[in-house]
Amino acid sequence: MRHEPSVTVLVVFVAVLLAPSGCKDKETAQQERIDALIEELEDSDAYVRRAAAEDLVKIGQSAIPTLIKAFNSKAYYVRFYAARAAGEIGPVAVPHLIEALNDNDQEVRYGATGALGRIGPQAKDAVPLLIKALKDEASNVRSGAAWALGRTGAATEEVAAALVDILSDKQLSPRTRQHAADALGKIGLATKAVVLALAKALKEEDWNVRHSVVKALGKIGPAAKAVVPALTEALKDPNRIVRAAATTALEKIQQQPSDAATTGPAEK
Repeated sequence: MRHEPSVTVLVVFVAVLLAPSGCKDKETAQQERIDALIEELEDSDAYVRRAAAEDLVKIGQSAIPTLIKAFNSKAYYVRFYAARAAGEIGPVAVPHLIEALNDNDQEVRYGATGALGRIGPQAKDAVPLLIKALKDEASNVRSGAAWALGRTGAATEEVAAALVDILSDKQLSPRTRQHAADALGKIGLATKAVVLALAKALKEEDWNVRHSVVKALGKIGPAAKAVVPALTEALKDPNRIVRAAATTALEKIQQQPSDAATTGPAEK
């Protein structure tokens, strides 16, 4: 006996045949959205560019290949926002961000430092160029490099020495030196040179620098016991935020075990 196809099967078959050939799958639609957002990075309005970068971050890993292509844009602000978005998405962009550290435009180099810092320890391959960027001609790039180094987790003497040089150079901006102090605290390598440089910086004129120095000493812990007298003086600092930080730092230095490592990474 011959069986006829059911009505349901026929309807589905016809519907598939009649479906528009241009029907977009989710992947195609997403790529078109990514391309549209990349175009918005070229908008003359900074707000539109920033919003587009934020939307690209929300898309995630799927946007990385297109963002990497945008690194070659002739417009510096496209390269800047592309670098920042790629950094917030993840480590797959690290090799391209390393290249961006050599870009001719300082804003792109600055964007690359921020992106690498956001990636953190997975951006360790960028450490040599970040150290080099500490001597960049642009102040914001130097500051960004110091900030990024503190977040890579690269607790090496080379990194510490480079940051000490920045902290000790009074010709540099307070912001750059503040970031250097923050970074020294984060990597926590308590060498004699680091502790001495931080101790000297307790007398800085800018309270933001003093604040970062005090916090860094607290993170180093018992290895910074030699600066307890200077930190005690910081309890009289004219800035209440510095005074409060000094109180906390002294507690950390004096309460942690005395046999803690003196050269290893301190508390993060």
